[in-house]
Amino acid sequence: PRHGGGGGGGGGPRAPPAGLRLAMPLPFDSEVGALTTLARDAGSHQLVVGYGAVAVLFSDIKQPQAAQRDNCRGRATAMGAGGPFLMVGYTGMVYDNGVTAGKVEVKAIGQPPVADLEIDSISPYAHASEVTVIKVLVERGSAVTAAKDGSIHVWRFSAEHKRFLLQHRLLGHVGRVTDLAVLRNFLYSSSEDHTIRAWNMDTGQCAGIVSRQTSEASKGGATREGEETFHTESVTSLLLVPVDASRCRLLSGSYDKFIISFAINEAGLPVFERAVNMGTGITSLALVSDAHGNPIVAAGRHIGTISLMNAADPGIQIGDLPDRHGSRVTHIAALQATRGEAIFVTAASEKDNVVRVWQWVDPASPAAAGQPAAAAAPVVPPGMPGAPPAFAGAPAYGSGMAVAPGSVPPGAYMAPGTPGYPTVPHMGGTPPAGMGHAFSGGMR
Repeated sequence: PRHGGGGGGGGGPRAPPAGLRLAMPLPFDSEVGALTTLARDAGSHQLVVGYGAVAVLFSDIKQPQAAQRDNCRGRATAMGAGGPFLMVGYTGMVYDNGVTAGKVEVKAIGQPPVADLEIDSISPYAHASEVTVIKVLVERGSAVTAAKDGSIHVWRFSAEHKRFLLQHRLLGHVGRVTDLAVLRNFLYSSSEDHTIRAWNMDTGQCAGIVSRQTSEASKGGATREGEETFHTESVTSLLLVPVDASRCRLLSGSYDKFIISFAINEAGLPVFERAVNMGTGITSLALVSDAHGNPIVAAGRHIGTISLMNAADPGIQIGDLPDRHGSRVTHIAALQATRGEAIFVTAASEKDNVVRVWQWVDPASPAAAGQPAAAAAPVVPPGMPGAPPAFAGAPAYGSGMAVAPGSVPPGAYMAPGTPGYPTVPHMGGTPPAGMGHAFSGGMR
């Protein structure tokens, strides 16, 4: 038996926290295959949803009728965004043996599209199977993609070639890679092979594995009788939660019904802390905020419900969202965290086709009275003191020049959504004829 502390989810749904409600459902006419966010300013993000072969950009989630559509080059299976780049994984060529290549389209926000990710001229695709996860790492000037065949590829942006070039192939998983998390120079990956791997992104070497075979090496101290330090079924999700200014813990969710918490040691390896029995399979994890800006862990389940937990102690359950999806929850993303109001979205896989927008409002805030919430502090523009470095040689927001980190001239930056901000064709500004807004054509 696996006991685990603080158990959570076997006793039926918990009441939702005060002030949390379903603000609106966004129905689509096919399965939501991918979802990501684009930073707009320090307190809010734009939502990008991929369904079928279409990407929809919601610049302001409170005005969904103004959303813009962009055609993808194939069925969207994964998305990632960071800095000026939006990457869309899509299905590519189908070979004679039935294998479908996984391709990744790179869009540069406000600039012409960047070349697709390609292994080489002989293998003009990102992976030899469907792309499942994409992470864009602005601070490293790189991106990471993972696939159904267990492969993980690290790409480095080349200012000379004006494209992403393959840097490392990380091989070891023998099942679909389900999620990725990055802390400093370490990459953590989860898979349907029941394992979590830690990789050194500088060398491309596997630094450690959390599995049945290595469980003894990953124990950080005494465990409860019968408690295991590894997952026994598909590991579906990973989440890094800040502990303090210099430390994070890693949470993993699995179909085995457990969320396992790991400390990260000085060598960057996960060290077991505790396991929490959630009662049903976990399919997604994300960090959101409550109405006061406090970090909350949201856990999606395979039965379509979402549970909220204390970020400092996942064993402490806060409540469940009041409305369930029609199938397993595959995506959760925070959109806004201003004083007195937080907004996040959830989406499910097949048989659902709905993105739900959740609003968490402090009853004493202006937002509760129908007034706009207080504006968030403006983001530090790329290249300015205090900002993360931009991609070396990548186009800066709002400028048509190629720049190196730290060389963006004052005044060259414009936040997405502001008047005059240059847009990718069909994703902002005036939509092309026949595309109208997000509820024409593809959406119900």
